[in-house]
Amino acid sequence: MLSAEELAFLAKLGKKADGVFFPLKEELLHLLVKLNDSEMLFSTVYFTNPKSTWWGNYGRDTHVL
Repeated sequence: MLSAEELAFLAKLGKKADGVFFPLKEELLHLLVKLNDSEMLFSTVYFTNPKSTWWGNYGRDTHVL
């Protein structure tokens, strides 16, 4: 589903010891949308300023609170 370049980008993210939190760079957002749209990944994105939660739902629905 993902290109070699996209897989390499994800591999560089790694996992932090205190949880799974990543700065939302444009490239990561594109990957989340692509994987969610293909129903390969359910994703939730939390923002703190301004406060917002985005999540994707299978069935190609996108919700924003």
